[in-house]
Amino acid sequence: MDAFSEREAAFEKRMELEGALRFKALARRNRRIALWAAERLGLGPGETEAYVRAFVDSEIERDDDEALTSRLHAELTPRDPELSAHRIRRRLSEERLACEREALQGD
Repeated sequence: MDAFSEREAAFEKRMELEGALRFKALARRNRRIALWAAERLGLGPGETEAYVRAFVDSEIERDDDEALTSRLHAELTPRDPELSAHRIRRRLSEERLACEREALQGD
């Protein structure tokens, strides 16, 4: 294998690893956001688990924070009219950063 082929293989492996880490962090972030939303909705333990499962399954392929913000805002504002889209975006951002750090650390 020549040097170019080795570099290409290393690059492909790195891209694959980064994609897997990004997916893991996104799934973890969505689970945490769903738990947060379930708490704000006042769901019980059984309802929370069902809500989280449905939420994560529906968001697994989508990486669209604006659509997610709109969804959460629509679901949460009847229960908490003071909750703004800005606060939801901030929470999404905070959770994403925390989950990316954890994924990089191997947690």
